[in-house]
Amino acid sequence: MLQELNIEKKIERLEILNVLLSKPDDFIKSNISDDKLVEVLNEVFPEKNWECFNESELKDNIIDNISRDYLYLFVGVSKPLASPYMSSYYRANSRLMDTPAREMLALMKKWGIEKDSEYKDLPDHFLTIINLMSVLLSSSLELEEELLIDDINNDIRELAGKTYDYLPKVIEKVVENEKAKYYSIFLQLLMDEMEILKEHEIR
Repeated sequence: MLQELNIEKKIERLEILNVLLSKPDDFIKSNISDDKLVEVLNEVFPEKNWECFNESELKDNIIDNISRDYLYLFVGVSKPLASPYMSSYYRANSRLMDTPAREMLALMKKWGIEKDSEYKDLPDHFLTIINLMSVLLSSSLELEEELLIDDINNDIRELAGKTYDYLPKVIEKVVENEKAKYYSIFLQLLMDEMEILKEHEIR
């Protein structure tokens, strides 16, 4: 099934992940509660088994703890427990806006992409990367020149590879600190999508 994903489907899957990994709100919680989340997951990610989200105990635990988990994992009081930034894992004495963040800015500039004014986070936050990947995939549909197609293909694969490499470190810290098994599941799903995109070709 994964071999049959077209660009539009890849974009849709990233857009769903963007919602699932963003700051939780009443919309997300209500969709978890009334099983709409399971319906969407089964439709968009049919290759996975989502039966766990039918368990009332798990759903209640997620609804009770998802906001707390997001705050402590990805925002933090003094610093996040599971930094969402690629720069945080770049080297031993890493700092925000390190080389990975600057590379993201250069990639945006190269393809004329402006960061969404409503999204204030740094360029190497996993949500920014999801948005950037979606835009690159959308832009690839409009290209006709072979050189540009090859170039954007390479950039998509390279970005996916870098993201795939740093996400396990985020997931490890999430698993250690989350109260509800939610973000570890969907960060793993994001990692699976990056593995697909590492082999991306415009079809």
